[in-house]
Amino acid sequence: IINYYHVDYDFFDAYGVSPASGRGFSEDFSTDAYSKGTDGLNGTGGLMINASAAHAMGFASSDDAIGRIARIDTGRGREVAVVDFEIIGVIPDIYFRSIRFGIRPSMYFINPNNWRVATVKYSTDDISGLANQIEKIWRNLAPQVPFNYQQLPEMIDGQYAKEQGQATLFSAFSGLAILIACLGLYGLASFTAEQRTKEIGIRKVLGARVIDIVRLLVWQFSKPVIMANLIAWPITIYFMSDWLSAFQYRIADIWLYVACFVASLIALVIAWLTVAGHASRIAKSNPIKALRYE
Repeated sequence: IINYYHVDYDFFDAYGVSPASGRGFSEDFSTDAYSKGTDGLNGTGGLMINASAAHAMGFASSDDAIGRIARIDTGRGREVAVVDFEIIGVIPDIYFRSIRFGIRPSMYFINPNNWRVATVKYSTDDISGLANQIEKIWRNLAPQVPFNYQQLPEMIDGQYAKEQGQATLFSAFSGLAILIACLGLYGLASFTAEQRTKEIGIRKVLGARVIDIVRLLVWQFSKPVIMANLIAWPITIYFMSDWLSAFQYRIADIWLYVACFVASLIALVIAWLTVAGHASRIAKSNPIKALRYE
């Protein structure tokens, strides 16, 4: 499948795209524009393609495509209409849409009778004033066609709006989950330390240091955190790999394991800080109070 686009002579200049091989469309060459034959069906014209199209057509390189004829059937129904397009230039693969869909083979030709969109390159900050001027010209040329415009940065941002929304949503819920987990760890640490108050006092009397008691409690809470991460790893990797499969360009699965490992370390550090802070306060208390605790 090859996409096709009707463009004007200055289309690639407006977007700053230079041919990798051959030349661009030029009004100096009358054969560049599509024209029908004497029978009203068959015709000729110039054609520009991207590198992916050149590869899909079987050319060894972009230079090999220059000067070759692409015969395209443009007929409808039983009508036969064959157009012989001469490939005059090959442009690099350009992303005109989200990289989620990758590059598709594309060809571009000039058809003066088939315009749908106008690209305007400007160098002014008065966008509203410029839009009003363009609208007046538009209404004179095509009064029955509604005038709508959109700036290129807005179009590009719109292509990634879904991913940006998902990132914001995931960040918000991840932060909420971390906050709830920290509160739960703090409450559980408080309960455990309260239950083991006398044990902590006896350990201190027998010579245990504060760091030893803190290390004991921290390790006790580290084991369920590690187990939870080991359970979450395969689930996360499965769903992330499935989500990434929708993208033409994606990271290798090995980086998902790296991300999970880093997330596990962060989870452990958060658990250690949460538990250690509370455990150290209990361990620093007077052991006499701990031994009298009922």
